[in-house]
Amino acid sequence: MSAAGAILAAALAAALPPPETWILSCDIPRVGDSASARTAPRVFKLGPKLFQEWKADTNRFGTNLCEAFTCAADRDQLTGTLTSASVILTVTMNPAAGAGGWMTTGATNLSRTHGRCTAKPEKAG
Repeated sequence: MSAAGAILAAALAAALPPPETWILSCDIPRVGDSASARTAPRVFKLGPKLFQEWKADTNRFGTNLCEAFTCAADRDQLTGTLTSASVILTVTMNPAAGAGGWMTTGATNLSRTHGRCTAKPEKAG
C-alpha cells in the first residue's frame, strides 16, 4: 500500500463511528464470595436498546432485558440496569474509549461493588 493509501485508510478508520453493539465480560462476585474468589464472568451484550446476558445452559444470549429494565444510550455511553427490591446492577460501556464497567448499589453483600469489564465489539454477521 502506498503512503497516500495508508493515510487514507487511517483517516477512514478514524472517521468511522465505534461499533454499536459490544460484548462485555464482567467479573462480578457472587454473594458470599471472598475478595479473592474467582467465579465465571458474567457476559453481556450491550447496545442501543439492547441488553442481554449470556445463558451458559442454552449457549446463547437471553431475551432483551431492555424490555423489562432500564436501558439508555447516548453518543458517549451505553447503560443497562437490572433492579430488584434490594440491589441495582448497572453495566456501562463507553464505545469511544472501548471500555466497560459494572457497579452495584444497595444491599449487595458482595466483596466488591464495582469493576471493569473486558469489552470487545460484536462481530457483524
